[in-house]
Amino acid sequence: MKDGHKYRNLIYERLWWQITPICVTIFAVCLVGYVVMPDEMAKVGLAAGGFLFLLAGIVALSYASSAYVQCRSRGLRLRYPLYTLDIPYENIEGTRLSTMSRLLQVQIDADRKRKPGWSERKFLGPLMNENVIVIQVRRMPQSRGWLCLWIGQRWLGERSFAVVVREWMPVRREIDDRTNSAQDALRNQLYSGR
Repeated sequence: MKDGHKYRNLIYERLWWQITPICVTIFAVCLVGYVVMPDEMAKVGLAAGGFLFLLAGIVALSYASSAYVQCRSRGLRLRYPLYTLDIPYENIEGTRLSTMSRLLQVQIDADRKRKPGWSERKFLGPLMNENVIVIQVRRMPQSRGWLCLWIGQRWLGERSFAVVVREWMPVRREIDDRTNSAQDALRNQLYSGR
């Protein structure tokens, strides 16, 4: 089987698109300060700071498209800006569909401490009606602490991963089809080995 289409993870796309304008604005403020300031030492600091924020904005833009979900020949790839997780199809139990608001409510009902703060609510606000695919796994491919470091606790369950993609229907169908094919192949191996 060939690799499937890459579907962008909207959470990280939104995050990076929010960071970039902030960095560009700070760069512009530093540029104005550089032009206006009479002190040479202050100009050096403003130039260095402005350059660093401009560089951070460019890096943020380049990472905007690096978070995606993709069905590959051997497993499901969950690509995050700084981490890649491959889950073999044999390890996937199935998928279920939810919305962002329903996912948050389930998390809050399970643990009141997971209630999002005002900044997270503001960040997630435009995504509240987006569909979330929850990928149930038989066992976590890495320790939960390690995964929380790279993915974030909000998107991890006890044995599940949540991804927010706009094209949820083809993603879910592709994951389910490939998971069923892998499990059928395993069953055929078991029966042919007897």
